[in-house]
Amino acid sequence: MRRSKHGGIPRRRYEIEGKSFMCASVDIDEPATYEEAVTSPNANEWISAMKEEMCSMAKNNIWELVDLPARRKTIENKWVLKVKRKADGSIDKFEARLVAKGYTQRGYRL
Repeated sequence: MRRSKHGGIPRRRYEIEGKSFMCASVDIDEPATYEEAVTSPNANEWISAMKEEMCSMAKNNIWELVDLPARRKTIENKWVLKVKRKADGSIDKFEARLVAKGYTQRGYRL
């Protein structure tokens, strides 16, 4: 289970008829890695969300396959997985985003 920087369980704030409520968001865990996603009880939903992201990226020509130049390394990537919720707190959808680990990138030298 993920914890906030302050060491507590992440909380969600809801407002009903002008009154605010806080509750722990513990019913659906958001996996931190691909491995956690595909072994979770919601694996089918996560895999479907990842396939949807890959199809979207292919449709929008996000990348171009090229040969890796000599003595160069690829930039790693990772999945960012989130549960999107409706205003009432129920699950709207499972969302997956494939992002580059830009912090592994080095400046290009001629």
